[in-house]
Amino acid sequence: MMFYLLSLISGLLECGWIAYGVVHSLPMCSILGYVLAYHLGNLFPKPFEIDNKWLMLGTNISLSFSFVMILIKLDKRVAYVMTFISIFFLSACIQTIRSGIKKDVNRLTKRVFRVIGFLISPMAAFYPAGILAIVAIIVIFCLKDKRFNSNICTLSFVNGFPIIMIFHQLHYFFYAHITLTTIGMLFSKRQSFLGIFASAIIFAGTWITYMIVEPIAKKVKVNNLTAFYVGHTIISCILLIMSYIQNTSIFLVLWLLTGLGGGVVFTINSVAKEKGSYKKMSMDIAENIGHALGLFVAVVVSVFAKDNAITIMLRLGSLSAIMTVVTMMWVMRKEKNNETLGNKC
Repeated sequence: MMFYLLSLISGLLECGWIAYGVVHSLPMCSILGYVLAYHLGNLFPKPFEIDNKWLMLGTNISLSFSFVMILIKLDKRVAYVMTFISIFFLSACIQTIRSGIKKDVNRLTKRVFRVIGFLISPMAAFYPAGILAIVAIIVIFCLKDKRFNSNICTLSFVNGFPIIMIFHQLHYFFYAHITLTTIGMLFSKRQSFLGIFASAIIFAGTWITYMIVEPIAKKVKVNNLTAFYVGHTIISCILLIMSYIQNTSIFLVLWLLTGLGGGVVFTINSVAKEKGSYKKMSMDIAENIGHALGLFVAVVVSVFAKDNAITIMLRLGSLSAIMTVVTMMWVMRKEKNNETLGNKC
C-alpha cells in the first residue's frame, strides 16, 4: 500500500505547483520550472542510486525549507529556489523508495493512484509549503526501516529501443504540462480558483484515455507493432491539429484524446522483449531522460517564445511522435538484418 501512497504523492508533487504558479500569476517558464525540478529528481536515482544517508539528508533539507517558508515571509525569488530544491530532493527520494519496494505492483492500480494525485494537486495552490512538509515527513517515515545502497546504473543504446523510448517520452513531455499550464491560466481568468480544479480534472481525463488503451489492445489481441504505429501516428496528427485550433472546446476534446496515442507506450517494451533486446535498466533511464529533457525544452521555449510557446511545443510533440515511428522502423530493419545474418550462420 505504501507504494501506491507514494504514487499518489508523486502525482501531487508533479502537478501541484502548476496550480500554485497559475493562481499566483507566475511566468510560464517559472511554473514549468517546478515540474522540471520534479523530473530532474525523478531522473537522479537512475543512473545514480543513492543510499539512506543521502536520502535522509535531502529529505531533511526539504523539511527544513518547508518550515522556513511556513514561518517566515521570504523574497519571492528565494522562496522559488527553496521550493525548487525541495521538490527535487523529495522526487529523488520518492523515486528511490518506490523502485526499492516495487514488487508485484499492479500497473493499472499504480496509474489510478497517480491520477488521484493529479486530481488533488490544486491543493498546493493554497498550502504549498505545508504540503511539502507533509510529503517530507511521509518520506522520512518510509525511509526509516528501508536500506538503499549507492550504485551507478548504466545506459546502453546498442539495441536501439531506449532511443525509441526517449522519443516517445519526449512527445508527451513536450506538450502535456505546458498545455495544463495554459488551460489553467485560461480557466482561472474565467472562473477564478475553480479554473485550476477544472484543468486538473481534464488533465486527469487524458490519463484515463491513456490507461484504457493497453487493456483494450490486449483484449482484442492487436499486434504490438501495429498498435505502436497506429497510436503514434494518431497522436502526431492530433497534436499537429491542436497547434492550429483556436476554439477552446474543440481543443479540450482533442487534448482528452491524446491519451489514446500515449497509451501504446507498453508496446515498446513488448516488442523489445519479443526481439530479445529488452534491457530494463536502460529503458528505465531512457524513460526518465525523456521526461526531464522534454520539460527542459518546454522551459527554454517558454522563456523565448512567450505566447507562442504552446503552439511550438505541440508541433514539437507531433514531430517527436513521428520520430518515434521512424526510429522503430530503423530498429526493426536492424533486427531483421541481424535475424537474417543469424539464419545464414
